[in-house]
Amino acid sequence: TSGTNAVATSETTASATYTDLATSGPAVTVTIGTNGNALVTIGAELASSSASLTVYMDFEASSGNTRAASDTTCIETQNLDEIRVSSTTLLTGLTAASTVFTAKYKADGGATGTFANRSLSVLTW
Repeated sequence: TSGTNAVATSETTASATYTDLATSGPAVTVTIGTNGNALVTIGAELASSSASLTVYMDFEASSGNTRAASDTTCIETQNLDEIRVSSTTLLTGLTAASTVFTAKYKADGGATGTFANRSLSVLTW
């Protein structure tokens, strides 16, 4: 199965660990097939309050499969002006089960991250 969701609202966080924004998500629930593959694409307009500090967006998986948000697969910026960024991550070896994918956000200590027009898409096969 596949799914796509988006949140247009521009919101901020100063959390140094991955967290939800005031409007959480976007989130998508899909059923992972027996081959255990998922292609996850995240995107957003990101901006940092400081040109020397980074803000991040990634995704977590919960329910049938679990995965914490990670700096390894995130999108990030130090731009003061919003910049549109996206990234696609291939996950393999997942369990065949219904799984919830949810976008998460954080900022380096001392920075506030602004995130708008956030999107998350998951394709399984």
